[in-house]
Amino acid sequence: MLLKSPFLFVRGNHESCNNAYEGWFKYLDPYPFSAEKCSDCVQSWFLDIGLMKFFVFDSSFGKDIYANKEAVSAFSMQFSRLINDDLTKPIWFLTHRPLWRSTKKALFTFKKHGNLPQIKAFGNRFPSNVAAIVSGHIHIAQILLMDKIPDQIIVGNGGALLHSQDQEPIYEDIEFDYSNSKHYLAREIKSFFGFGFAILDLDKHIFTYYNKDNDKIYSMHLNKDFKLID
Repeated sequence: MLLKSPFLFVRGNHESCNNAYEGWFKYLDPYPFSAEKCSDCVQSWFLDIGLMKFFVFDSSFGKDIYANKEAVSAFSMQFSRLINDDLTKPIWFLTHRPLWRSTKKALFTFKKHGNLPQIKAFGNRFPSNVAAIVSGHIHIAQILLMDKIPDQIIVGNGGALLHSQDQEPIYEDIEFDYSNSKHYLAREIKSFFGFGFAILDLDKHIFTYYNKDNDKIYSMHLNKDFKLID
């Protein structure tokens, strides 16, 4: 497959130091292999593809609904590479765990949540050229059109047991409130059901979800800065 197209891998919780990290660091990590102890959070990095950049962020360790100081500090330090970069090109922020998501199947009462360590570390610090956040982790396909912060794209419907296939396809004005007074608003949340995948067409500026039979189920146009057009 690599003869046809390059791959860009994003480390997830199944490649954490408590899981299958050996294969990740031998074959998929972007840095030279080291036989030293597993690293919980590797250094973030950029892929410049000309028209835009991808910023690859390691959110493999920690918990989604609990934020200890170690995780928040590590995430904040890695995020600083984005803040200090040349901000002239559009950037899509790639992280395994979505910052925000909406699903009926949730732990305890967290029906609308995301990843608390990332939210506390940099949830309201995104530079204006970050056009979208792309994640997996949650086994759904979803777009969250956010207010004043980058839109969240989730493509987690690739091949595991799916979550929340009984929810409504569209929700409007969903609020995300946290105990540290952080507040976020999703103007609209679009959910797509069944197994599938998504493709970003750089030339046509279109982001499209497909089902497992390769049929288009939803397309969204992007502006010149690769931001989603509602």
